[in-house]
Amino acid sequence: MNALNPFPGYPVATIAGHLDWTATTEEISQARNIADEFVGKWRSGSLAAQIKPLEGEEALPSASGSPSDDAAVIQISGDYGTGKTHALLEIDKTLREGFMGRRVQRLHILRVVGVETGPSGWYQNSIGPVLNDLGGRSPDGGWFARLAVDLYAEAARAFLPEPDDLTNPGMAFQLVRSGILNESSVDHVYEELITKACESVSENVRSQLISLLDPRRRADAEQWLSGNSASMAGVDSVGFAEFRDGDAIDVLRLAASLSRRVGAPFAILIDEIELFLRVDDRSGKEANTTWLKRLLSELAKVGAFVAVSGHRSTWDRRADFLQRFSMGKRIQMRRLIGDDVLKIVAQRVGSNLDVLFDRDQAEAIAEAASGNMRRVLSLCRVLFDQSDGFVKPLKAQDIKDKAAELSQAPKPDQVLLRVQELFEIRNLSIDKDLLRSRTRNFDFDLVARTRAKTYFVVMVRPTPNVKEAQDFVRQFLAQLATAKNRGEHFSAFFICDTPADRDYVARANEPNEIAFNWIDYTDARFINEVAQVVDLQLAVEQEAPGEALSASESARADNIADLESTWNKRLDDIDRRRTAELKDLQDRLSRAVRAAEVSAEAAKWPTEREIPHFSAPELFEEPTLAFRLRLLLRSNLAVVMILMGLGLMLIAFSPEIANVLNPPDSRTYHLARLSFAACGVLAIIGTLSYLLRKFFDIENYFDHASRLIKEYYLAAPHPRLLAGADRVSRELILRYGPKKALEELEDRLQTLMRDARIGL
Repeated sequence: MNALNPFPGYPVATIAGHLDWTATTEEISQARNIADEFVGKWRSGSLAAQIKPLEGEEALPSASGSPSDDAAVIQISGDYGTGKTHALLEIDKTLREGFMGRRVQRLHILRVVGVETGPSGWYQNSIGPVLNDLGGRSPDGGWFARLAVDLYAEAARAFLPEPDDLTNPGMAFQLVRSGILNESSVDHVYEELITKACESVSENVRSQLISLLDPRRRADAEQWLSGNSASMAGVDSVGFAEFRDGDAIDVLRLAASLSRRVGAPFAILIDEIELFLRVDDRSGKEANTTWLKRLLSELAKVGAFVAVSGHRSTWDRRADFLQRFSMGKRIQMRRLIGDDVLKIVAQRVGSNLDVLFDRDQAEAIAEAASGNMRRVLSLCRVLFDQSDGFVKPLKAQDIKDKAAELSQAPKPDQVLLRVQELFEIRNLSIDKDLLRSRTRNFDFDLVARTRAKTYFVVMVRPTPNVKEAQDFVRQFLAQLATAKNRGEHFSAFFICDTPADRDYVARANEPNEIAFNWIDYTDARFINEVAQVVDLQLAVEQEAPGEALSASESARADNIADLESTWNKRLDDIDRRRTAELKDLQDRLSRAVRAAEVSAEAAKWPTEREIPHFSAPELFEEPTLAFRLRLLLRSNLAVVMILMGLGLMLIAFSPEIANVLNPPDSRTYHLARLSFAACGVLAIIGTLSYLLRKFFDIENYFDHASRLIKEYYLAAPHPRLLAGADRVSRELILRYGPKKALEELEDRLQTLMRDARIGL
């Protein structure tokens, strides 16, 4: 077997990683050509020549036309595993090599991944911090502070006879301090540069950019520009306002515009945009989609390079997005065919005369892997070892069998069963609910414990991509941190069908409180990785029996503490229940006393036979005319006046209107005049009909209310009921109108009668 396998063992790229190699397909070549085109036509906006020509070449001219002429906005579309992230990384590499060849001193490339949140949340949690960390930290601050220093140097160049002599931005401050340049003049030009770039930009963003030169306010300004406005709430300044969605677009647009002004190309590479747009798919709104469209348009205006990668289905649901991308700048990552596989193998293996790899084998690999780049590379790696570097012949059926073997990953429940069997063989205590009493936020699939109280916690999840796997890991670690007690040792196993993100695992293990393991169960050797971690921990416990005994005593003490805590909680629950029961008893006694008092008063009321037959006016005070008109015109006075006025105007001015549209001697003049007059009459009739219908509704309400009040008063002839019923009926019609008030009236009167009976 060839020990040096040229195919990657981990064929999954992340936008934050680096590019080892890329299979040169047509799509990758297209991405390189687009990046080279951007490098070739990019023009500096600086007074100094930032692009130095090579020998025999002419200097590239500074920006004179519209920056949008130099912009490139690219869409990359494809299924999972087709190489979209590789295309972005190849663009990054091509831009760096191209501008390095053109002697560009600075290049700003922002690489971010989509996040399932709103625009400001995405900027605050991902884009802003990554942008401010471009190039690392310096004594002056982050990226925003360095941009301000470069812009100040650009302002100083405006007063120098040879602007390109000022190569070090720090020299601008020395020239100002020594008095060679006037400080107020340079400051004025600096603010003018920002103000000119900040046209149609919020005042918050402009003020923060200007504040970057103030050492006392620089750190706060950088935090705000990075999206971290939460810690600025107590600062007495208008600039430290809440960071909004529009501010994120303004900051990115200005970052690109000012970078161009100081002679630095600016590029944004966005991967997995489907996560960001998925929020719109779930909510049924277009907030994130609209924000992204605006961002692309604004970045194109200032000459930036933008590449957005997303799943094919995301773009298919948003066909109008194509208008936001540069003409001819769409890269469709297609599925590989036999010729592509043949080129990939030739790239990786080289011109080895002993290699027996032909088109038939390449087509068999492409078919078995369904043209998926990730599966093709994984299959080639296995076949390379199996055939001793493609020296031994491979049959098409062997290739299909190996592909089927790789694709037949175990199901999550089977994985969990195998891990449980491993724990049982090693005599570990197994209980899924072992940590349940410590936290309610519990989502573990399996928990095992050694005698020395070392916990092995397992979570098994199917994950379609690295991003979702990372989301599960964050939740898993948060739950572990809640469940873990001081002095305990936790080994966590996150087992999924996505290869481990090594950088993410390293960051997760930095606190050194929980040993975290990310294991891919599609690898047939996954159970060996679990066994290795478990056996290593058991061996450590056996080598330190004193520590194990101490841990056992600690475990016993913790168990006693848990029992005491549980018993105290039960006692507290009993006390709370008894207090609630006593309070309920007191309430019932109070109500009984009040009911007895009301009954004694009710005994003095006349019986039903002694009550005369009252008419409606005697029980219900008739509303005045003013009150009826108030109800009739309530919230409709403006509409009534407009419609009545419009009708009268159409009747009065129908000859003039008809004369404008038709000559007086034409046949249609009289017809048009009658038509406009008829429209005016209809408007008046319609308005009067509406008022009449509403008047009938009001009369119907008062008639019904009078009957209801009469019935309830005869049932409980209490003075307070009569007065309250009249008040309630008027409040309801004023609040809801006659129709809805009619529905609410009976319920309110029943409540009023019940209160009158029990004295509430």
